[in-house]
Amino acid sequence: RIASFQLMMMMMMMMTVIVMSALPSWPAGVNTNAMLLSFAVALLWLEAVKLIQARRVVTSRVVARKIVHIGTGPLFMLTWLGFETAGAEGAAARWYAAMVPLAITVKFVLVGLGVLKDRETVESMSRSGDCTELLYGPMLYGMVFVLSTVWYWADTTTGIVALSLLCWGDGMANLAGVWFGRSNPLPHNSKKSWAGSSGFFLSSWLSSAVFIYLFSAQGFLRALPASFSVGSYVTGPLVVVCLIGTLVESLPITELDNLTVFIAAVLADKVFQTAL
Repeated sequence: RIASFQLMMMMMMMMTVIVMSALPSWPAGVNTNAMLLSFAVALLWLEAVKLIQARRVVTSRVVARKIVHIGTGPLFMLTWLGFETAGAEGAAARWYAAMVPLAITVKFVLVGLGVLKDRETVESMSRSGDCTELLYGPMLYGMVFVLSTVWYWADTTTGIVALSLLCWGDGMANLAGVWFGRSNPLPHNSKKSWAGSSGFFLSSWLSSAVFIYLFSAQGFLRALPASFSVGSYVTGPLVVVCLIGTLVESLPITELDNLTVFIAAVLADKVFQTAL
């Protein structure tokens, strides 16, 4: 556990250096405004979850944590539509956008290490109320966002699908399992259920399909070949990618599931893109 934490911290520091060094000069413009909007949306979402938990609208720590898990990614991806799409600024857009999850992840690390005191964040993001939990699942969650934004952006389906599986899929799997899965455990992992896996697959496929249609309609997915058909992808390869993600999520892996689901989605989607 200590070795894995040290490895993740090294990766976090490397990502910070890479993103900061790749960020162009800081002119006022479309990317800067979109980045500030993205920051505002992310912070308002996190504060809203803290508020409903403090007001006892949501009393379960598990539910609060999964509300954050489910909502953060889709809201972040929606803000991508506000970034520049053409020229040098268009090429730089992903680096501006990546600053948002990077900054929030750095905060998680500082809270997890005890450098910052933020009890509300700990309550909404941890399973047990221990701040050090933020150094595992939440930190990996944020790192995956940074990597997906920088590597894939909305130029292909890969990043969109990976984040959809990570956010909606993994989040809904947990909630469906808690609410409906007590009597139907999986044969290879009694802590997971058929209800949870069904929730993962359905929510992953639906959220991925919606975002792929949206970004395609807005002129994104530019790195895909001209022969790419959204309808054919959604009803064919995407179904298989979501099934693979569902299988990986059902494995008895807890602290690293954010990373394993992301890797499985990326590799599966890449296989289908290579075949296009």
